[in-house]
Amino acid sequence: MKIHVWNAFASNNSGSYTVVGAFDDTEVAARVAAELSQAATAHAAWAEEGQQKGFGHAPRPSPLEALALRHGLGRPFSTDSGMGPYDYFTDLPQVWAMGHQVFVYHPFTLDPPHLFGEAMYAHGGRVETTLEHVHHPVVSLFRLSVPLAGRPGQDIPARAAALVEALHAEDGPLTQHVYAEPWVAWQVHAGHPHAGTDLTLGVAFQELVEGFQGVEALAREHGFTLNVSLSEAWSDDADPLGFLRPCVPPLKQPLYDVVLTDAGATPTKELTRTLASLRRTSEYAVRTLHERLPATVVRRRPPGVAEAMAALLRREGATVELRPSTT
Repeated sequence: MKIHVWNAFASNNSGSYTVVGAFDDTEVAARVAAELSQAATAHAAWAEEGQQKGFGHAPRPSPLEALALRHGLGRPFSTDSGMGPYDYFTDLPQVWAMGHQVFVYHPFTLDPPHLFGEAMYAHGGRVETTLEHVHHPVVSLFRLSVPLAGRPGQDIPARAAALVEALHAEDGPLTQHVYAEPWVAWQVHAGHPHAGTDLTLGVAFQELVEGFQGVEALAREHGFTLNVSLSEAWSDDADPLGFLRPCVPPLKQPLYDVVLTDAGATPTKELTRTLASLRRTSEYAVRTLHERLPATVVRRRPPGVAEAMAALLRREGATVELRPSTT
């Protein structure tokens, strides 16, 4: 008798997709983002109708084909397979502008079309970053600064520290749109700004679009301009922001970890569902969390948010502690 054993790994091709473009003019960046967003939205509706009625009855050119023709980019095709036409996708990326930059993002896709980046070049911009088939968290490094006109007589480090506090508020983006065990780090550059930057902020957002919008809104409110670069974390475990630690200055407000110490005699489906909801993951992913107690459910949350999360778990019969966050 022969026994053959294989050790194999699934291909798991689908991942997130991000393109970052840069332009010399903010108005051009806004126009490009609007054009690409409108084309993506229109193509999604076109593809949905084509799938229902048959693409043979769909009008040509498709919205993406029209975009390509308008800028002489050639017919859309998949960046993964090189095949076309790019007809069948009904779920296309989100597109938005932030200052001089334009972002194209999809959290989970297989074959993004090539022409988003090419359209940026057609408008006189350039592609700074392309992250394709990303399976680890996307790390955002924000560089924030106060323009020269707003600097005289100002305590810039104090303003930067106030911005960091606002970003960590109960409804702030570094509370609401990060992972259950978040990667967040920062450095306020006192004295002379570091390479023109007053504040360097690193974060891995679980909800990238909402996180970006939240950071931009608070930065503008506090008088900062911002630029961001993106990269993929090396793994799900290693800290990609160690170069920004220890954070300076430390937060004034306390943050807490929500720690499960006892799941009850018989953990319920409702408790598993609540754990999954708080960690923003699947029930399968948390099915054994209560077997390794004490277990940290969520890290680095303001007191009100942490207490509200703990109350949900206690309602399901769990025993929970709030412990001061150490990092």
